[in-house]
Amino acid sequence: MKFDYDWYKSNRNNREGVWIATACMVVKTFQSDGELYLVATIANDDATLSNHDVLLQATEEVSFDEVIDGDVLAILGTTEEMNQVTIGKSYSEWLPTINVAEMEVAPRQ
Repeated sequence: MKFDYDWYKSNRNNREGVWIATACMVVKTFQSDGELYLVATIANDDATLSNHDVLLQATEEVSFDEVIDGDVLAILGTTEEMNQVTIGKSYSEWLPTINVAEMEVAPRQ
């Protein structure tokens, strides 16, 4: 199924482990406990960016080592509970989390 932010928010008890596919743009890469994570903005159907960010976690099948801010990704993964992400020194936000099983990076301009 295509990732739907409103569905994710309203299905608090049934959102974990759902397979989703989406396109997104990386807005921030960061490390925590030695792992690389991505914050990405979900793309709308018309290829514009939505107002919804997600946290992407790598799995054994995928590495984020070559991904940089601004990359456009097509991903397939499973949803899990929201995780808190601290951006900067004082701003933190709870984001929907996706465990990425497959990923394609669009060619850079």
